[in-house]
Amino acid sequence: MTLRAVGMYAAYHQCGRCNKSYIVPDSRYHYERDEFCPNCRPIIQTERAEQARLERLAEWPRFCPPLYLEHDSAKYPVASKPKLAGVLKWQYGAKGLLLHGESGTGKTRCAWQLIRRLYIEENRRVIPFDAVSFSHAITKHFGPDGDGEKWLEKIINVPIVLFDDFGKARLTERGEAEVFGIVEVRMAHCRPMILTTNFVGETLAACFRDDVGRALVRRLRDCCECIAF
Repeated sequence: MTLRAVGMYAAYHQCGRCNKSYIVPDSRYHYERDEFCPNCRPIIQTERAEQARLERLAEWPRFCPPLYLEHDSAKYPVASKPKLAGVLKWQYGAKGLLLHGESGTGKTRCAWQLIRRLYIEENRRVIPFDAVSFSHAITKHFGPDGDGEKWLEKIINVPIVLFDDFGKARLTERGEAEVFGIVEVRMAHCRPMILTTNFVGETLAACFRDDVGRALVRRLRDCCECIAF
């Protein structure tokens, strides 16, 4: 194929991987993909994706709580092992995941195994909160020198939010309002959440003020798949 047959702005480029010449249809604009010929481009993309995955794998021990780093099936309660399979089947989409049951049943451990896949293999950013860290974050970001609105925007837009032990720590009125707002906006924009909690239904609603609790539970039922442990 000649340059003229491709177009008046076509030009030859030299591939940065195989050094062979190939035609770029419009030389007026230079894109990163133009550094490589069509044959080498998918190879480069695969190599870069694997390198990025290895970097996330190296970062994982600094992101995941040490208790949940190792995937040792012996550490799971016997009753929770079938539940783990159900948790790991979850695929990223509009509907989140709510794991509920008594303490010590493996909810958090299962949730972090799912987060591992989402973070390392699927390159999805995650912001995690435990029972008290959300309350501390509210105090910090909405203090005198805080950046509350910017912080909330980050929580609302991140692909995944994890709330571990949801409802276990009592929040201030401001904290309840903000967590309700996060759930409401993420639900409206089809951005999923992963939650673990010891409570369900009315017992979960009772962890919040009356005007917040029941409405919050309704929304979680609508936007999450529930798995009982």
